[in-house]
Amino acid sequence: MINYSRFNTTNDHAYNLFNAINYCREAGEDGIVFDGGRYDIYPEKAAERLLHVSNHDVYEEKRIAFLIEQMENFTVDGGGSEFVFHSDMIPFALVGSNNITIKNLSIDYEKTKAFCLKVMAVDEESFDFSYLGGSKCYVNGTTLYLSDGDGNDEPFRYFCLLNDGTSKEMIAESRDSFDRNMYFEKLDDGLFRVHNKDKALELREGMVLVARAHLRHACNVVIDRCKDTTIDNVTMYKSYGMGVLAEKSINVTIDKMTVKAREEDYFSLNADATHFVNCKGLVKVTNSSFSEQQDDALNIHGEFNPVVEKDGESVLVKYVHPQAKGLSIYEAGDEIAVLEPKTLIPKSTRKITAVQTVNMNYTRLFIEGGTEGIEVGDVFEDLTWNCDLIFENNRIRNNRARGMLIATKGKVEIKNNYFNTPGVALLFESDGKFWFEAGGTNDVRIFDNTFDNCRFTRGNWGKNVIEIKPREAFDGKNYYHKYIEVSDNRFVNCNGSLLSADNVESFVWKNNTLENSACEKPATFKNCGQVDSDI
Repeated sequence: MINYSRFNTTNDHAYNLFNAINYCREAGEDGIVFDGGRYDIYPEKAAERLLHVSNHDVYEEKRIAFLIEQMENFTVDGGGSEFVFHSDMIPFALVGSNNITIKNLSIDYEKTKAFCLKVMAVDEESFDFSYLGGSKCYVNGTTLYLSDGDGNDEPFRYFCLLNDGTSKEMIAESRDSFDRNMYFEKLDDGLFRVHNKDKALELREGMVLVARAHLRHACNVVIDRCKDTTIDNVTMYKSYGMGVLAEKSINVTIDKMTVKAREEDYFSLNADATHFVNCKGLVKVTNSSFSEQQDDALNIHGEFNPVVEKDGESVLVKYVHPQAKGLSIYEAGDEIAVLEPKTLIPKSTRKITAVQTVNMNYTRLFIEGGTEGIEVGDVFEDLTWNCDLIFENNRIRNNRARGMLIATKGKVEIKNNYFNTPGVALLFESDGKFWFEAGGTNDVRIFDNTFDNCRFTRGNWGKNVIEIKPREAFDGKNYYHKYIEVSDNRFVNCNGSLLSADNVESFVWKNNTLENSACEKPATFKNCGQVDSDI
């Protein structure tokens, strides 16, 4: 491995990194190591590539600090360094690379487009707040704008009520407010006033909220079409979006990753800690801690694409959700399922012979044997790109929303983890109407976990500790999920329903213990086949 000090020849670390990584690629170096310390990285002289990043608003040329593209057997060892980024650049983008490791470093941003505020006064129609830190904010007309101070300004989108102001812990009243009727005023004494406040927000003086913008302009680590990627001993404090986003990649390992807010902050990442889209092989997340992020610890899924046109030999499918633009998940030779749009049950399986990308939203797929039996409105799911998941010995607490969203057809093991979430701890969702995140699971085992005071908020982010959402329709015989087992877990201080299961062919609930929990109806089963439960 070569030391970064050899390339640290200017006061611009982004340009130094551009030169260092290019040298390593051309010279066949197996890595770059840092001596430690703080590195402030700005976008002006950073590398740039056109990226399409799933579940983000990144479908454009983006500035990138560490662009690792078409490389193999390469390690970035931070040596305990702090990398602090400025503006909405992407810290790490791994593109078309194999056997890449990122380790021993932390990632932070000077500012992102979110800020914390303290409630100073409340009445029936309005509340006043003071600025606590984070993104800059200002009022233009009656609209609140958030700014990172680097020219990236965006209108306010929503509030999330965090806590009562005495600690960082979220409270039962915590919830989102997307009320579009609120409007803003800058007061003379440095305060801001929110008029026509959302009455669902149970506000009291001293409470702390986070204000968020709409778009996710960057992700800390993007893994795009890579194989055998490892994230080891990496700490993340802030982001413009998610922590790690892996798409169309094979074998991703995350070990000893820490997501947390700095001591002076109330939140960490602006979205999920980890997110995996149409990956293959094994996704393994172990020995990690996820807290204060503004969305889930993990989401794993494929992509549903509706058929919008067809002829005798091909179909035109659409990437519907705007954060799925340009994903290009299909390849010649892939096996796909043709799904009925309401039940999302396969009508048939087919093979793709050729792929023709029309633009970011539309792809033409040529089907082996022709398109008879495929109708406009049917939904396609790529069966080739599904992965196994091991989620083991992790800790999730004090984050907005949920714990994990699970939608992969591989073997899933969730074991020996600690969950303390304001919403549902484990959610089996996926849908063909909004996010278009696929799909049904085949083999899920959830065991030796502790669920502590999960779903403690009042009706936000799910209604059960473990929730398996229904489909729009059920045909009475074909099940969306095949086998789910929940065994040998501890449910502590969980007051409410532990489980809601819908559309599962075989479900097992056994040897789980309830401690200090009051559940009038611990579990409900609907549209399920064989249920083996001792609850």
